[in-house]
Amino acid sequence: MYNLYTKEEMILCDELAIDTESGEFLHEFATVARDSNLNMSVAVNPDRNRNLKNIEYFKVYNHVNPQRATKIARIQFRHPEYIIHNNNKRLKNWTLTSDDKASLLKLLNSESKKDIIPQITVWQSLIISFNYEMGLDTAETLKNKYKKLIYPDFLPIDLPIPDYRKFL
Repeated sequence: MYNLYTKEEMILCDELAIDTESGEFLHEFATVARDSNLNMSVAVNPDRNRNLKNIEYFKVYNHVNPQRATKIARIQFRHPEYIIHNNNKRLKNWTLTSDDKASLLKLLNSESKKDIIPQITVWQSLIISFNYEMGLDTAETLKNKYKKLIYPDFLPIDLPIPDYRKFL
């Protein structure tokens, strides 16, 4: 396979979230939910080429539009822990307040408007989107249950939301 990008360009594409096939920004594709009342958005964009590539996490932005956010929190799916790494100069690592955590939980438990699956939560939509980005389609994710894992390397669709009020 011939790669059109140099190693340095690939790193830049990854940092800027650019689709190397189309040259388009991935921010819109990675965004799973937005809530204008909470002024918050959540997204997935797994790090495949960095030292975080085996850590399952999602992103929370302090603005309904991720491109207008000033802060970002990277939060693990399985544990109430932050993932910290260097951001671009525009975004600061965000440590959520008690009110922010309550807003996040409200958003995660709300009904997703993104997926065509009826009555799916934003949390489940994040799982579906994360698994899809990692190579598992929606139908297979829906079969991957917590107690009967068919695909142990992927997030189960019924993974309980950790108590994010208890961040370390």
